[in-house]
Amino acid sequence: MKNFWTKLPKHFIALAPMAGVTDFPFREILCEIGKPDLFFTEFVSTEMIYRRGAVSAPDKKGGMTPPLQLHFSKKEKPIIAQFFGCKPEQFRICAQLAVKLGFDGIDINMGCPDRKVQKQGAGSELIRNPELVRKIIQATIEGCGEKIPVSLKTRLGYDKKDIPRYLEILKDIIAEKKITAITIHGRTVRQGYSGEADWEMIGKFAKEFKKISKNTVVIGNGDVKNVEQEKNLAEKYGVDGVMIGRQVLKNPWVFSGKEDVSLKERIKIALKHTELFEKFHGREANIGAMKKYYKGYFAGIAGDSFPKKRLMESKDVGEVKIILKSQMTNYK
Repeated sequence: MKNFWTKLPKHFIALAPMAGVTDFPFREILCEIGKPDLFFTEFVSTEMIYRRGAVSAPDKKGGMTPPLQLHFSKKEKPIIAQFFGCKPEQFRICAQLAVKLGFDGIDINMGCPDRKVQKQGAGSELIRNPELVRKIIQATIEGCGEKIPVSLKTRLGYDKKDIPRYLEILKDIIAEKKITAITIHGRTVRQGYSGEADWEMIGKFAKEFKKISKNTVVIGNGDVKNVEQEKNLAEKYGVDGVMIGRQVLKNPWVFSGKEDVSLKERIKIALKHTELFEKFHGREANIGAMKKYYKGYFAGIAGDSFPKKRLMESKDVGEVKIILKSQMTNYK
């Protein structure tokens, strides 16, 4: 097995998998302005891949045509493909695809609290079905032929009273030594993204996991705002790495440690991201998908310094490019 986990720096930092956020264009931008030690893809539906027959669909060269969510470049490596679903055979197929595409690892999502995902029996709903989780893990391992490592991303439990039970389940899974790494988001499923992440409990989980298997990589996730905080949390709570999620939308430069980015640089990166978005998704793609990034690129910029309102009200890619390019001329 090619185990990239052993080559990561001590107290590494990872980008969390987020649907509609951590896509190829955004990861490419992060490679330029501040790259994490480890990338995850958006979380990808096993059902979608299975229905589209992505494993066997030939392209013009006789190879595969994978879904856009699984596109990546070499400069993003190491990168993990994260899948969500509830059918072991579909995970087996997705694992085969991930190996063929050259991913460094496969992550099983059993922490997403979205109700639509839970209704499928996937994401955090798997917390209530440990036997199915074991079948999914086994199918995933078989699908990748043990060529790349398999990991899990989950939460503390379904609700607060469920935490002790779920900790024991995870300890049993780790004792089976079939997964290489596990990410713990410091909230229960019931919490969603409300309240504060419980890092004391993340630390307890990490301590218990290390007693069973010191080589299992443990990652903490929840409310991490900067690189300095990441290092402090890793050392204090005994995790190997820390994952940053939603903060990257508030500050896309979070992985670089930069606190003061010029308006000129912000405009330049926003324009480059827009052009990548257009090239990757097509000129007719909904520009609304980009506006969450613009909020981060121009956070804290006064309205009289930059026409944020016009940007947020833009109707298409062309209009956005005109606005950004017109602003660039102010700095020539």
